Amino acid sequence: MELFTYYYSLINKHTGEVTLSNSTAIQKLKAYVSEALFEYLETESKTGSLNASRLADNNIICVIYKIVASKAS
Repeated sequence: MELFTYYYSLINKHTGEVTLSNSTAIQKLKAYVSEALFEYLETESKTGSLNASRLADNNIICVIYKIVASKAS
């Protein structure tokens, strides 16, 4: 069984300003990304199948980092 944690960072495409850095709280993304992208990120991260490392949306780049740890059963 795998245990995983996602870290999300948001960067402004035009200025390079970091809006959010290394947050594990996906709800914080909701104010900055489109509803469609948020729903995709939320759904895929719950199942652990979010494998993208960088997604762009309007003026924001979302950088995603996944840490996986194994748990003995």
